[in-house]
Formats: sequence, structure tokens, C-alpha cells
Amino acid sequence: MIKRTISLTAAAALGLGATAAAAGGPVPVTQFPLVTSDISFVDSGGAVVKHLACEWTEPGPEDRSCIAFAGDPESWIAEIRATGADRVVQRVTSPENGLDAVTRYTRRADGTWLTRTRGVARGRELDNGSVVAADGSVRSLWDAAGSRSASKEIRAASARVKRKLRG
Repeated sequence: MIKRTISLTAAAALGLGATAAAAGGPVPVTQFPLVTSDISFVDSGGAVVKHLACEWTEPGPEDRSCIAFAGDPESWIAEIRATGADRVVQRVTSPENGLDAVTRYTRRADGTWLTRTRGVARGRELDNGSVVAADGSVRSLWDAAGSRSASKEIRAASARVKRKLRG
């Protein structure tokens, strides 16, 4: 994800352009890779209360509901709250980018949110995410790929969010 992880959806949608630019300078992107995003909003009892499914090669207005999960935490937090869901599970795939990953968005006991992405992108293991303030105003990224456990990284990210909120 950009800024070390904007989101898997955005990375997949932008992946072809990044590859072209890295291979020898800016190259206009004329063909976008296929991206699919499947999002389930789940209540505290485990029932799916809303489902979104998007597929695109070049995102359009009809894909905005899925792309909202690619950026600003305030957007996806608002969407989760509007549905009455307790958590969200999102699967993003992009075969051309070798991407197949699941991101979970979970409200924590202290009111903050934890995002965790696990899967693979271009042969690289993914195990990363963020801790986000309850209102989405502060976010701290973490990455545990290759580690046995992510708990240390998540604790550190949580402490950074609390420090930023205190001021």
C-alpha cells in the first residue's frame, strides 16, 4: 500500500503503473490490471448485514463503495457504522499483480480499529495493517511479514496512536 500501504485495492489498481515506471521511467498506462474486491459487513452475532462486490480494470463511479476502503479511514469507519456492522472482511484479488489478500477491519475494546491484511502480492507474503483512532483521525501502520507473531508490532502501533492523540 502507498505510504507503505494505502490499501490492497489501491495498490492493485495502481500496480501496473508502478511497475512500468520502475522499469525505466514514466510510461503512460493504457491497460489496467483486473481487480476484484469482495466486502462483507458482519455484525456482532456473525451475520452478514451488507455485502459489496466490485470488479474493474479501470475504476468507475460504481466502484467507489469498494474503493472507499482503499484510503481514508474516516470513510470506511463511517460506512461500517452506517451498516451497524461490528467488523468487515474484504478480499482483494488481482491475478496480473499476483495479489490475493484478505483484510479484516475490527473494532477493538478501547474503541480503536485494527486492520490486518494477510495474503500474497507478487510472491511476497503480506501480514500488515494499521491501528486507527476511533474517529479515523490518526493511523499508525505496522508490518509483521516474516514474523512469527504480529502482537509486538500491533502493540507498538497502538502506542503510537495513543501518543499522537495525547498530543
